[in-house]
Amino acid sequence: MVILITHRPILELANYHVLGRILYYVPYFAPLHPGRTLTTFGSISTVVEILNALGVSLLANPNIKNQSTQDLGHILMKTALIVQILVITVFVGIAGLFHHRCRKANIKTNKVQQPLLTLYFSTVFIMIRTFYRTVEHFGVSRAPANPGSNWDPMSLSPIVRYEWFCKSTSPCPTI
Repeated sequence: MVILITHRPILELANYHVLGRILYYVPYFAPLHPGRTLTTFGSISTVVEILNALGVSLLANPNIKNQSTQDLGHILMKTALIVQILVITVFVGIAGLFHHRCRKANIKTNKVQQPLLTLYFSTVFIMIRTFYRTVEHFGVSRAPANPGSNWDPMSLSPIVRYEWFCKSTSPCPTI
């Protein structure tokens, strides 16, 4: 279960590390100091994960009966998702600017091009997952904290109703 929760931040940290190593390979075209790539993006991602954890803890705690506290959890989750999209966008922008500078200088070695392409693909998968979660959390319908006996689960958005939940007996396909 821990791997399912932590796989996105670990993949993002790997992407930050890879970009930092590529920037070390051609440092004079780097828009950001190569040594600060991992620490800068890693620090921001840590803040995003703290917001995420706080939001989830406020949403998933059955002992919280106060609707305003649960609304705060939704706000924290939405803030974390928006910041996450901004971080990924800035990251791809820095990688793209570096890639553009290398191509403009006619540096087309596979030691630069192949890792950058792999980095783009990996980031696209993370971004797709983040967009899905953003649409899910910004959706107009959500399950109430304390549903009454007359609450209809079919009133939820199809995005939430038909989400593929993982069972412990079968592997879960995740992005």
